[in-house]
Amino acid sequence: MLNPSYGLKRSIALCNDLRSGVDELQSLADPAMGELRIGSTEPVMAGLLPAIIDRLSRQYPRLALHIIEGEPPELQDRHLRNHDIDLMIGRLPSSTPAADTDVEVLLHESGVVVAGLHSPWVRRRKIRLDELVNERWCLPPRESFPGGWIARAFHASGLEVPRASVTVYSILMQSALLSSERFLSFLPASMLHFSAKRLSMKVLPVEMPIQMWPVGIVALNGRTPNPAQRLLVECAREVAKPLAGKRNASPNRRN
Repeated sequence: MLNPSYGLKRSIALCNDLRSGVDELQSLADPAMGELRIGSTEPVMAGLLPAIIDRLSRQYPRLALHIIEGEPPELQDRHLRNHDIDLMIGRLPSSTPAADTDVEVLLHESGVVVAGLHSPWVRRRKIRLDELVNERWCLPPRESFPGGWIARAFHASGLEVPRASVTVYSILMQSALLSSERFLSFLPASMLHFSAKRLSMKVLPVEMPIQMWPVGIVALNGRTPNPAQRLLVECAREVAKPLAGKRNASPNRRN
């Protein structure tokens, strides 16, 4: 007997396939007028993805993009396989990619310590991580991916994880608290590379253990990318190229 939930998922995927087919036929005539549905994570949407879209929209101003925010497991297991999105740009799984996906690494990400532009710490030219343990921290939950990365970074330096004054996953909330000049936080290096000035943050000169994770593009294999998708992938490669060859995607300290 057919599982009802499977039947519903299959129906949704078929409807989305039909919509994708119509979009593809329209874009074949003029790829610059196509539509593309992108899934992404909050950190990438705060840095890398806006840089990609800004460049792409300047070259192809009639291209329509639809963005869905989520976590990598949800984006891949639900939205990508239901064909709600054409591709995902975000943190890649550390394990072997699923057999039904095509994966391309754009850059290797790491975390940096950040403060507000007028924090007393920004005047220092060198800071040890142990000097910051007792500061007022705004950190993501320990059980989240960034929370786990932060814990490993402190442990690798022989330190206990500092007590968070505020525990919150939202980068928007972290940014607001950092602007008060009273808090410190950890954020992805590439996000600060593209958005430090806009977010009014400064990267502190703290040496961190090299614990990196890949950021890239995930799409379902066996499906021919529509012309708009190919344009975006090419643009993403160009935008990420300055960071792709670095062992640590640290932003320019002048930001």
